[in-house]
Amino acid sequence: RDAQESRGLGDVYKRQAYPAAARGTPTVTAQKTLSFADLLWLFVIGAFLGDIVETLFCRVTAGVWMSRSSLVWGPFSVVWGLALALSTVLLRNCEDKSDSAIFAFGVFMGGAYEYVCSAVGELLFGVIFWDYSGFKFNIAGRVNLLYCFFWGIAAVLWMRYGYPVVMKCMTRLRSRVRPWMTVLLAVFMAVNMVTSSLALARYDARTSGVPAANAVETYLDAHFDNARMERIYPNAKKVTKAE
Repeated sequence: RDAQESRGLGDVYKRQAYPAAARGTPTVTAQKTLSFADLLWLFVIGAFLGDIVETLFCRVTAGVWMSRSSLVWGPFSVVWGLALALSTVLLRNCEDKSDSAIFAFGVFMGGAYEYVCSAVGELLFGVIFWDYSGFKFNIAGRVNLLYCFFWGIAAVLWMRYGYPVVMKCMTRLRSRVRPWMTVLLAVFMAVNMVTSSLALARYDARTSGVPAANAVETYLDAHFDNARMERIYPNAKKVTKAE
């Protein structure tokens, strides 16, 4: 009995003197552990929602229905899909952070991310998908201060409201989403992205006067002609290459 009381007093002293050690090392919960399937579904959800939001935004601000898709099949914005998945990975353990901290993160990281996406699109496909030269406080027309604020707002809304709801729904649906469904989705998005990349590269070459050199390019010319590409990517501007 004396030994038990001594151990009890020792535990009390340990909790009082070293509260962090007494709590033990925190472990990552299952909810915060993101598998490849989780990231894939988050990417697709973000790509779809981002496309819808941008389409409605263009309708409200410009009065026109405009394609905002990054891919040739389906309403998916790769920029938004990657942004949502990346922000989830970086911010999912920051529930204790203030809204202002998350907003600041979204402003700076969103601006840098958008700049990189614009530069990569120009480098790979020879087109500029958006141009903010008409906005104040823009950097090379790739990013502007106003839209950086939008990225910050989006980060706060997603982490405070969107992410908890989506993860709750995903948790409930995990038992119903079979592995083959995730595999099928992964294959579809991979084929969609590869086909879109090839179609964009061929579009750039075709508009530069380069004739089709093989069966793949002939197929792309037949199924993804200039009219279709301009309809999918209405804001894409071909980069004028220096002679």
